[in-house]
Amino acid sequence: MRKSAWLALVVWGAAAVATAQLSPEYKDWSNGPAGFLLTKAEKKEYQGITSDAQAKAWIELFWAKRDPNLESVSNEFKVDFDYKVEAADKQFGTEKLRGSMSDRGKTLILVGRPTGVAGTPAGAVVGRIENPGEDDRGAGEAWLYRKADLPEAVRKDFKTDEIRFFFYESRVGAKDFALDRANTANAMALRLLGLMPEAHLVNPKLTEVPRMGLIDGSKAATPAQLAVLTAEPAKWPEGAVKAVTWGFRRESMQALWVYIQLPDAVAAATQAIGRIRNAESGAEKGTFVANVQPLSVRGARAYEFAVQLAPGAWAGEIALLAGTEVVAVTPIEGTIPPLLTEGTQLSPFYWTVDVRQDPTGFGHAYNIGGWHAVPRPVDTYMSSEMQSFDLFVFVVRPPLGEDGKPKQFDLSLQLFVGDKPVQQMPLGQHAPNELPGTGLYFLGVPLPQLQKPGDFRFDVTFKEASSNLTHIAKIPFKIVAEQPAAAPAK
Repeated sequence: MRKSAWLALVVWGAAAVATAQLSPEYKDWSNGPAGFLLTKAEKKEYQGITSDAQAKAWIELFWAKRDPNLESVSNEFKVDFDYKVEAADKQFGTEKLRGSMSDRGKTLILVGRPTGVAGTPAGAVVGRIENPGEDDRGAGEAWLYRKADLPEAVRKDFKTDEIRFFFYESRVGAKDFALDRANTANAMALRLLGLMPEAHLVNPKLTEVPRMGLIDGSKAATPAQLAVLTAEPAKWPEGAVKAVTWGFRRESMQALWVYIQLPDAVAAATQAIGRIRNAESGAEKGTFVANVQPLSVRGARAYEFAVQLAPGAWAGEIALLAGTEVVAVTPIEGTIPPLLTEGTQLSPFYWTVDVRQDPTGFGHAYNIGGWHAVPRPVDTYMSSEMQSFDLFVFVVRPPLGEDGKPKQFDLSLQLFVGDKPVQQMPLGQHAPNELPGTGLYFLGVPLPQLQKPGDFRFDVTFKEASSNLTHIAKIPFKIVAEQPAAAPAK
């Protein structure tokens, strides 16, 4: 046996002994979907791990090295990865192979959702000379990626503006759609797959995982700080209001949005302390202490929080402090629905008369596509405020036309005075607007102006005929006679 071959055998044997000491959870980890992301150096490192504790710490650091924003609460890359794995398992799986371990699954995990997908009939051959006997080839799929959508680190390696992946069934009806590695048209696709593990490594020199509080820019609260949440009696000023809903931060990422409004007579808060737990099990999800600045609204100051959470029912408490003085404490609760991995999904509908441009705030509470839709928890408005009344919604994976662009929704409106329908009117067609880099779209609609005092309701119907998608937003509101704004506190 040659010396080099003998040494290779020794190295392989040592790695096999090391991984044999791990539990199945960690021993098999690198052979699962996450293994597609491993660089050559990382594969070698992981083979040398000898305990579950080492493996757990190594994997945590592995994900942190791919976190695009170490200042945010969660790892957006890891959240997207889990979402892609779930989607691939659901859409690409066969009896013999897990969907996320298929060629399409690997491509989705490494490169992301394609810009476009086109099917080819059974027997079709793309990118090379047709050979006899290939008419029994199964159906195919062609995935298109735009160079401009790829990580900057790999763009320089490609001169063409588009890269295509061609997948084929091994036989008619097999539905396995493997990447045809013998097809010359897949040369750039294979090259891209080889480059992506290094391209995702955005923090290669990171040596430890950052620890943060439950909201962006916060720290975990201490037991002494958390004591203000349960102190008796809990402070809640007269005239204070709150609202809790949920919204998207990315296609695969949701958050509870919390809005707390305190009258101007209450001292401006400078700090917030919070705790969130699972509403069913009572298990604590996390805590936070963060500096806050108020948002000026009519006669009041508002404070907003985006708490990124998984689908489920959540509960907790938030306290606002002015220096060391507690000015308000309130319980919060809300439910985030399951994420859909296919088909169109809509967020709650957000309506407001106070829309402020905020292009840098996407991901913050009540920010939809660079527009800050400041809520009104009591749905009561002065007649002069109704000069502007807007409705927003996130539209995830809207139906696409043949041109690859989202189809337009037909919108119609029914006006109610009290509980009596009085007028029905069309709002025309509206197409969702893309939020680059998020997988999200949003749709904003101006609603008719009303100034007459009274109790009203708008029922707005969203409908896309080709997909049979229909949803109705019920918007109650009250218009009151004009009143002077309260004088600000001195």
